[in-house]
Amino acid sequence: MEKTSFKYTENATISTKLKDIITTCLTSLDDFLKRLMDNQPGSLGIITEKIFSQSGELEDFGITFDTDYQTLKLYPMLLKISINKALSLVNFSKYKQYSIDEQIDIDVLDLLRTYCYFEYNYSSSLLAIMSRDEAKKYIENQEAEKVKAQRNPENYYETFKDLIKYLKDVISNLQTQEYIIELLGDNRMVFKITKCKWAELMKDLDPDFGYASLCSTDYEIAKNYNPEFTLTRNKTLMEGDEYCDFCYHDTRVKKEITHPSEKDFQELG
Repeated sequence: MEKTSFKYTENATISTKLKDIITTCLTSLDDFLKRLMDNQPGSLGIITEKIFSQSGELEDFGITFDTDYQTLKLYPMLLKISINKALSLVNFSKYKQYSIDEQIDIDVLDLLRTYCYFEYNYSSSLLAIMSRDEAKKYIENQEAEKVKAQRNPENYYETFKDLIKYLKDVISNLQTQEYIIELLGDNRMVFKITKCKWAELMKDLDPDFGYASLCSTDYEIAKNYNPEFTLTRNKTLMEGDEYCDFCYHDTRVKKEITHPSEKDFQELG
């Protein structure tokens, strides 16, 4: 079968706005705090203090936001620190000549570092109120719920060929991973990821939390592509394996699910 390859580019850039990057970070934090308020309201004080202490010394860039965040607006100092944390992570000094509302080219590595480190900063605050295993499971459940909430029949893909066309656009835009996709008949699509900037960033930070926040959602994302698609996977770069071995199964074609062998993935290249 024909193979589709995607290349990892070390110095890739992406056109975006600094404001959009900050907004994504703040929205994620606000959702995290809101879920805590709903599930463990007595822990919010401990968690916000932990986030404060983990944020470290930050430069005040003087950037403010008109926000309507349900929970974050209750903690104006945390909001201010979080804005400065995101700007610090994105290397704001490289882009400060531009307005935060201006569409500019941002280094993809700066973008990914901001999202990874910002999310880890608040996710790891859970260790102040629960065990490490409990915190990882909490993050996995939270991220799965967020993915499920995005499920929309209008965005389903009828075939794997349609899905590959979509993935080409997304991956080519970010250039964060290097992998090969191949169709195995009508019912299976495999892809082998051999390089991943997300995994490289989290390796030096906390790959366990990286898996919980970034990789565990892949099973639900498969259902967002089409509820009849099922993902199987035995290896991930995030967990220290030499590659990720994704296989999507179209259960409309064949109900029986068999994950390809290691030899199958080795032969991919």
